[in-house]
Amino acid sequence: MPTISPLLPVLIAILLGGAVDEVDGPSPKEVRPGFVEVGSVRYHPERGEVEATGWFNLRGGFIEFLACIPGVKSHEALVSLDCDPIDLKAAILLLGVTEGDRPESEGDLGPIAGDRLMVRFRYAFEYEDGTKVLRDIRAEDVIINAPLEKEMARSGFVFTGSTFIEDPEVEPEEGKIAPEVFAPTVLGQLIALSHRPYAILDNPMALPYRDGDYFAYTEMLPLLSRDEPTPVALVFRRPRPGEIDPKATRMELPPLEEKPSAGSPEGGEDK
Repeated sequence: MPTISPLLPVLIAILLGGAVDEVDGPSPKEVRPGFVEVGSVRYHPERGEVEATGWFNLRGGFIEFLACIPGVKSHEALVSLDCDPIDLKAAILLLGVTEGDRPESEGDLGPIAGDRLMVRFRYAFEYEDGTKVLRDIRAEDVIINAPLEKEMARSGFVFTGSTFIEDPEVEPEEGKIAPEVFAPTVLGQLIALSHRPYAILDNPMALPYRDGDYFAYTEMLPLLSRDEPTPVALVFRRPRPGEIDPKATRMELPPLEEKPSAGSPEGGEDK
């Protein structure tokens, strides 16, 4: 019988875009070999990857954002990324992607067209038996589609790029052009699950509700420490063939239950 390489499950997981648990590996805070700093984020030119680090805000509950900057939406953003948003956008542009269509407003529930990116999480994880690993997992696998009670569809995240807005911290002066600032720098929105016009990346799928219906997948996420933040790194790259489902353009919902006809026993007609 041929010997099966212990690397085979890892290779299969990587090819399918699934979770990879490494017994030993660099912590999310460390700068891995080949990455160079682009301001407050990192870029690997050979692998075509961008990495930003931060910490978990939540381990469960409703979430509207995958990531925001520290101090913004901590109660509904899974992760805080400790980076300058303009650095994140600049590094993502190095991947050779172009900006897609931004939603017109928070009430714009239609699908969002544009280049989609893979987003993966790297964080320390401990199993119930005490085994400690470094988990590398795609973002969709740590998010629950609440109506279906299963992981988010493998849609990737569309690069919308955000935009510049009038600086809300500067008092406008009559006869002068108001200064502008990169919107995520002041609003703090980086990766949205519910359509947000000023996020840098967004959920590409059409949504049934204004705020979506996504939850953090508790069992896949690490325990959070009360004493210090639990670190995480987010890795952005262009998808490989088969990693993203191009048919994932609308958030899945359970099928509607058919109402019984008036003539059926369930309809209440006497027999």
